[in-house]
Amino acid sequence: ISAGHTARDYVTLIEAFRKMDYPLRIFCTPSSKPSIDKLPANVTINASVIPYEELLKYYKESIAILIPLKYRASQEGCQGMTSLQDVVALGKPTVITENPMINIDAAKEGFGIAVGKEDVQGWINAVDLIAKDKPRRHQMSKQANRVYNEKFNSELFAEKLEIAVNKIRLG
Repeated sequence: ISAGHTARDYVTLIEAFRKMDYPLRIFCTPSSKPSIDKLPANVTINASVIPYEELLKYYKESIAILIPLKYRASQEGCQGMTSLQDVVALGKPTVITENPMINIDAAKEGFGIAVGKEDVQGWINAVDLIAKDKPRRHQMSKQANRVYNEKFNSELFAEKLEIAVNKIRLG
């Protein structure tokens, strides 16, 4: 599954899935819907707005969350961060386009594989590895859960927020 609308490279992802037999569901907005002449039979695109609860059902059914990004160097930023937070919260493996501006490295943390921009073969290799290697996929899920528990949970956020607020209040 792949969901998102900011700076997504669905064209590269679709081209990769054109060469694979795995199903791919893309959830985007009308403005981020990719322009593809002939969509492969294994790819479906939903470009209508759906409630997050409905998207969660698809996330939970998936074996991985795919985050294909495209952006010019001058526009480099935190593209993909919301989707990456979904990955961690749901304990899913991910494949993500390299983005040095995101403050968590999915590959280093062990729950993701990073691929280069517009790298069709990189997407094929990464998706194929996750799809075929169940023990690795399970380990990646465990690592995503570890990251959630150590870095992303609401208690840690509340502690950091309290420290920041106290710094402001106490000057």
